[in-house]
Amino acid sequence: MLRRPTSPAADPGRFALPESVLQLLAGDLGVPAGGWPEPFRTRALEAHRVVLEEPVLDDAARDVLSHPGDAARELLDTLLLPGPAREFRAVRERFGDLSVLPTEVFLFGLASDRTVAFELEPGVELRVSLEAIGEVDETGHRALYLRVNGLPRAVSVLDRTAGVVVEQREAADPDDPSHVAAQMTGVVTLSVAQGDTVEGGASIGAIEAMKMESPVRAARSGQVARVLAPSGTRVEAGDLLLVIAPPGASETIGTADA
Repeated sequence: MLRRPTSPAADPGRFALPESVLQLLAGDLGVPAGGWPEPFRTRALEAHRVVLEEPVLDDAARDVLSHPGDAARELLDTLLLPGPAREFRAVRERFGDLSVLPTEVFLFGLASDRTVAFELEPGVELRVSLEAIGEVDETGHRALYLRVNGLPRAVSVLDRTAGVVVEQREAADPDDPSHVAAQMTGVVTLSVAQGDTVEGGASIGAIEAMKMESPVRAARSGQVARVLAPSGTRVEAGDLLLVIAPPGASETIGTADA
């Protein structure tokens, strides 16, 4: 006798569901009227070990929502669409307010035959033009030569169309105070190692790019639990450099990542 194949609805744990589907079932993009079909949703999330983070609407949150403004809008976004809200905060943390850019520049980038002017804030205007584009290096990066308010400036960016295979590094969580992120693209040099004790705000290394150097500072006091970008590693802005466990944390200091 032929047996009917098991359907995803009957046993979702037997099927490899895309990450996007799991995020949808977890409510990252909101919840439809009436919710998702049960018990499929619960079985799928349990089988794929997705932990639900139910939003909490406490008195403090109700007070924020009762006063219209940016804070209320941000909280409402987080409650209704936690996934996009989280991604939006990460982009703001990494790149700043991109809404000031002209739509054409945001979508397609700078053209070499024009100067773009945009206002950072009332009374503060930037005029930017693209002067030249360098060759792709072995890591897939190019040097872009710009002119900002008449002054020359060079930046290094990853060209994702160059076909160069580069190592994907773990991204820092902007909401996790133990994470120390790269603030720019470049080559990192760290002056601390796994197990070292550091003070919050202290300089623990630097990132160098295009002969410009930017210090790396400890986000908190504690002990270096993991080093994910050893000295000499080329990193992108937002990459996780190291993890600092708070003083007295019971977390075991793991093996440094190569």
